[in-house]
Amino acid sequence: MPDRPQNGQSLIFPVTLDLPKHLELGGTTWHCRREHHVTTFTPDLAVAVGRPLADLIALGQRHEPALTEPRGVHFDGRAATAERDDGRRSLVAFCDVDGLAEVYAQLSADLGTPVPLPPNHVTLYSSDARDKGIGLATADAVAAYTTPLTPEQAAVLTKTLPR
Repeated sequence: MPDRPQNGQSLIFPVTLDLPKHLELGGTTWHCRREHHVTTFTPDLAVAVGRPLADLIALGQRHEPALTEPRGVHFDGRAATAERDDGRRSLVAFCDVDGLAEVYAQLSADLGTPVPLPPNHVTLYSSDARDKGIGLATADAVAAYTTPLTPEQAAVLTKTLPR
């Protein structure tokens, strides 16, 4: 199995959102993240594609301009809580990102194997002020660490997000 990446090797672009500082949802007071972004690429994908970590790091470096270019983000109404064993919890909203599928088609062509598009999302709130993300780089991570919000809860969370 490929090694896990170190911090700083993921690529993101910032997303500007105007959200309330705190949100009461599901019996928890949630704290708005200090910054919002979409993670467009992470070497965590090495496990998903079965390639050495160094290959994915090099791939990300070659395509960094396209992967960090700000893009249109369209929230689709899906939202979830994400939780890790250490107690970190966050609220995430899933989204579509303009043009990212085309970038991933190029990544796949360059690597010579399919590179799965990450589960596009923005972490909006955390359950405490630590503000540390959960890490949802693959569909397997989303399945392992998230629980979908009820439609009513998702509506409360996503009502201020652009569609």
